[in-house]
Amino acid sequence: MRAYIAILAAFMRRLGRWLLLREPMLWRAQPPRWLVLVSLAVIVIAAIPLMLTSIKVPAEVDDLTLDTVTIRTLLRYGVAIALFNWIGSIVGKPVGELAPRRHISTVVAVAIGSFVWLALPSVLTYPQINAIKRLGPNDQELSANLEAVSRYDRWGCVPPDVDADEIEKLRNVLAYYTGAAPDLKKEQAVSSCKSKDFFSLTASGAFYSARKVIETIWEARGFGTNGKNQFYDIWSKPYWWLAFALGLGILTAILSYPTYVWRRTFLRR
Repeated sequence: MRAYIAILAAFMRRLGRWLLLREPMLWRAQPPRWLVLVSLAVIVIAAIPLMLTSIKVPAEVDDLTLDTVTIRTLLRYGVAIALFNWIGSIVGKPVGELAPRRHISTVVAVAIGSFVWLALPSVLTYPQINAIKRLGPNDQELSANLEAVSRYDRWGCVPPDVDADEIEKLRNVLAYYTGAAPDLKKEQAVSSCKSKDFFSLTASGAFYSARKVIETIWEARGFGTNGKNQFYDIWSKPYWWLAFALGLGILTAILSYPTYVWRRTFLRR
């Protein structure tokens, strides 16, 4: 391992010197170094034990979702810090007053590197979201299960015409998504129900857990629940990342000009 690091370091030094002699503006952006850092980040994150890529039962969905969302959030903070330091290191190397065309290499290098960094959190967490997506029945049955556990204000008020077979079906749905078979019993309806003939069911916690698991699977498949999808940025096209990365490249080129250039440009009479 130590020999591999030494070889990599020597190669990076030689590549850096080659760029400095032939493409100094590209050397200034140091794209090889930052691409190596991206590779190291991928290796480190992929080695985290919490980043499971498969689950066998729906009851494991909540834990996997929490781990995925947490790590994705941390990755986003890390990406923001990395981009800030990278752009700062580029701007910190003054180049004087050059023609705009000389900064094209800076714009391209920063845009490509930024796009890779911005896509990193979604790329690294996609296997976990894909594992959730593959779990459970097909879309039609999953939608029916979601509708069942969501009906009548989360089954707080159940009409009297619901027969025993439907109650048993609900019990099976809850058992599948929560890993436990609740004992559903009819109770006196709560005061918020529209009619005294309505009744409520016990095991409200099981209904909440099952609903949460079904909604997570539904969202992992690209659909929305209650007008939202916690995995929306995974399914949305990366055009915004590309536009933002290009904007960072242009901003870096603008900041590369010395202050006196902008003062002379905008403050001259």
